[in-house]
Amino acid sequence: RKPVKFEGMRDDEIKHAEDDLKAASAPHVRADVHALLFGKDFRAHIQAVEHLEAALSESPDAVEGTLDLLLRWVVLRLCEQAPNTQSLLKVLDFTADALAVVKDRSARLSEQEGALFLPALVDKCGHPMEAVREKFRRIVRLVPGVFPASKVAGYLVRGLDSKNTKTRLEVLDVVGSLMERHGLDVVERAGNRALAEVAKLADQARDVGMRSAALACLVTAYKVGGDDAWRHLGRLSDSLRDALEEKFAKAAREMERRNEGLPGGWTRGVEKPSGSPIAAMASAVFRPVQAVVSTVSSVLPGRRQHATSGPAPEPAPEEEEPAPEEEPPEREEPPPVEVRLAGWTRSLDSVASVSDAVAVEGMKSLCHEVMAAVGDGEMLSAMAPDSDRLVGLLADRVSPIFDAAVAAPGPSTTRACKYVLNTMMQVFQEPTLAASVGEENERATVAVLLERLLDPNVPKMEEGPQLVKALNVLMLKLLEHCPRTNSFRALLRLLADAPESVADEPAALVKFHDLVVKCLIKLTKSLGQNLDAVNLPTLLGDVHAFFHSLGVDEIRRRGQCDDKPLRMVKTILHEVCKLVGHDVWDALSLCPPRDSNPTPIVYAYVELNLQSMPDAPGEPRAAPSPKAPTPVKAAPTPK
Repeated sequence: RKPVKFEGMRDDEIKHAEDDLKAASAPHVRADVHALLFGKDFRAHIQAVEHLEAALSESPDAVEGTLDLLLRWVVLRLCEQAPNTQSLLKVLDFTADALAVVKDRSARLSEQEGALFLPALVDKCGHPMEAVREKFRRIVRLVPGVFPASKVAGYLVRGLDSKNTKTRLEVLDVVGSLMERHGLDVVERAGNRALAEVAKLADQARDVGMRSAALACLVTAYKVGGDDAWRHLGRLSDSLRDALEEKFAKAAREMERRNEGLPGGWTRGVEKPSGSPIAAMASAVFRPVQAVVSTVSSVLPGRRQHATSGPAPEPAPEEEEPAPEEEPPEREEPPPVEVRLAGWTRSLDSVASVSDAVAVEGMKSLCHEVMAAVGDGEMLSAMAPDSDRLVGLLADRVSPIFDAAVAAPGPSTTRACKYVLNTMMQVFQEPTLAASVGEENERATVAVLLERLLDPNVPKMEEGPQLVKALNVLMLKLLEHCPRTNSFRALLRLLADAPESVADEPAALVKFHDLVVKCLIKLTKSLGQNLDAVNLPTLLGDVHAFFHSLGVDEIRRRGQCDDKPLRMVKTILHEVCKLVGHDVWDALSLCPPRDSNPTPIVYAYVELNLQSMPDAPGEPRAAPSPKAPTPVKAAPTPK
């Protein structure tokens, strides 16, 4: 049978499936975690995911033995009538991490696991919130690494029938990405007829955005497959044929102008269908998701044999019959790194274009490239040297794109806002790419993101609340994955020298400083866990630079009015002294000497902090009498 379309389950069906899973998972899950997994409160689910994440990190080999149970639980969470957003984001992050582990271990999803998981994944990927859709995109692009891409395409085709417009748009986007990586055959195998379905949408869709997305997908098919794409389109109306001829001709001219070769020459090294009878029979084992999750006799579909934490389940009836000799599952290998890197470089150049439209198309392609490289260390390492330049280009684009969206609201300007943030998100959520971003461009990015968060026009824009949430999530990912030393330096410099857009307005400057302080609080709270990742001489040199930029008189004045930026910098210095104790003197190597005139006030603060810490680590040292005025004692962390 062909891959099935997801059909929503009634409350009683969900309850029955949850009861089955609860009983099936009990022998394999620790009792306290089991209770959290099936708790009624979303907070219990969040705690359960945190336990699963920890187990995934400590024992990645255990994933294969329990993957079907984990996927069934994920499907139940996706099927909730009104899932909590925070819980859903956690579940999706865990799902992506689990699939990445499966891919890293060169394992694959079984047919039953694919039939259980993929229909729900495709159906729910059109979530109304952009931040959630971004998580779904990451998972969808991971799946071809653990499940044959041609069979993934079969499920995607079913998603084109969804009543949810956003789901169909997401599916069109992923189908285009699959063709770019694997060629036309991958979306046409096993009778998928993906391009014929896309052509129907292009011809019959009433929504202008849907029609444009379908046409763009068909243009991608032409670029990848050349004239061979026509034979996959089926019967076309005269109007659609004329429109496609015009768009295909335009695409060919653009490819020639950009030295991208001829249509049909983009992909190399793509496997052809093997023609294996085993592969031809593979679709027969697919079953509707309801049958999989609710059949008691198949409680543990796809259970791997090396899971020993509980009794082995009874095999499903069809598995008792003798089966033909297994062949390795078909694998659609991506083109070589050099070929994929050429597409990345072309898209990077597009982002630098003077045209916003061209730049947005480049951003879209870059999103595809990064998502396709998730879990591929070689490709990510090849992309990393360009990360700093890319972030700088995107930071320069944020303000003009958002200003244009405020001045001329509409789908195209809103789309540009989403893609500039999405592209940044792809960089900052991948540690390999984020680690290559320099301090200067990180500082520029932080500045423009905080400026957008303070812009009262953003929440009023089309999809404004989603854009605000995306800005907040993006800031968190930046702080999480960029080098800690660079992040401290960028934020401290923004405290001392705010952007011009807020520097001349006292009220805006206070709000900007409050946001910077919140970011610094987050970094400072985790300083104990990440001390090895911070270059203390550089950090203390930046603390000195902040104090020096104010001067003694300004520090005294601010100390009397409980200035948040000054309190925050004192708190950072206090935390460093608490963690390294008397050895902090060795970390002041980038500060001017203590006998400078005037004496840098940072030394006086260090001495004051150590005097208040009788149990500070390290060997006490004789401290010289400070020449600077006695500073006010370090304040507690600002709220």
